[in-house]
Amino acid sequence: VVRYFGTKAALFEVALTESIPDLRGVERPDDFGTRFAAELLGGFDIPAQSMILLAVGNAEAREICVRVLRARVIAPLAEQIGTPDAEIRATRLVMI
Repeated sequence: VVRYFGTKAALFEVALTESIPDLRGVERPDDFGTRFAAELLGGFDIPAQSMILLAVGNAEAREICVRVLRARVIAPLAEQIGTPDAEIRATRLVMI
């Protein structure tokens, strides 16, 4: 683990990042809506859900989850929503 990732936390971040859909870079609102709906209907991979749930008990892992979800899902969704409360609305949608 140390040789390739440096720490267990870095390994956890890579594994989580690879299991969560990346919604960055989708430029057209129609494409974004279609992709986001497909991700919601398909759901995140079970490993991603499990990793997020298990991370709640560890401060470092919890912070990694928040950072990865914000970067890959919440921020792109908030950008598409485009209202002053977009980040709150995006977070609520992801919670669904």
